[in-house]
Amino acid sequence: MAKRIAGKLFQTAEEAGVPPLTDEETAAYLARAAAHRARMAAVPESERVDLSERFHDDLSGTEYEGWTPEDDKK
Repeated sequence: MAKRIAGKLFQTAEEAGVPPLTDEETAAYLARAAAHRARMAAVPESERVDLSERFHDDLSGTEYEGWTPEDDKK
């Protein structure tokens, strides 16, 4: 069942009408992800940069600001 959280709609792939990935597509994705992780790990510590929270915090400015998954377990 689709759920609206913090102004976003969360659905299963079936609800959204997205066909499942084939085994080949899954393998290709996993290979690209592994290559990306290897490139990231190869960057020297002195050259790494931290990204601002705004690039990965979808909950800022919503009723869920500060929420963590552990909050649902309370």
